Amino acid sequence: VIRVAGPWGPDLMTKFRPDLATKFADVLPPNTETTVLHYIYHINAAENPAGEEAFHKLMHDDFGNARNPLADRLPTIDSAIPISFLYGTKTWMDRDAGYEVWEGMKQRACYHLIPKAGHHIYADNPDEFLKRVGTAIKKWDRYKEKQTGGKKK
Repeated sequence: VIRVAGPWGPDLMTKFRPDLATKFADVLPPNTETTVLHYIYHINAAENPAGEEAFHKLMHDDFGNARNPLADRLPTIDSAIPISFLYGTKTWMDRDAGYEVWEGMKQRACYHLIPKAGHHIYADNPDEFLKRVGTAIKKWDRYKEKQTGGKKK
C-alpha cells in the first residue's frame, strides 16, 4: 500500500503510524519527528527497497526462518568472548528462543529483559539500555585486556 502511494507515502505513514514518530521524539531534534517516518518509507518503499531486500536475503524461506541462524552460530564463538542477550519485555521477538540459546551459554553470557521496551529497546527505555550496554562493554574490555596482557591497542 505504501509503495503504491508514491510521494504521498510519508504523509500516509504520519497519519496511520504516528507511533513510529513519537517513539523516537525524545532522541531527535525538535520538530524532526517525521524524519523517522520518511526514513522508514524510503528504505522500504523505494524502487529498490533496501530494507525489504536485505530482510529477504537473510531469510531461508517465506516464513521468516533465518538462512544462517544465530542460535546455531553463537555457541561456536570463542568461549572467552562475552555475549549479552537484550530483549524488551514487550517485544514481538521470540524471547524464548534467545533464552534457550543463553541457557547453553550461561557461563559466558548474560540475558536481560529491558522493562517497558518493545523491539526498539534503545528508544523505548534508553537509560536501561545504556546501562546494559555499558556492562557488556566493560566485560568486552576485560576480555581484550586478558588477550593483550593489559596493553592498549
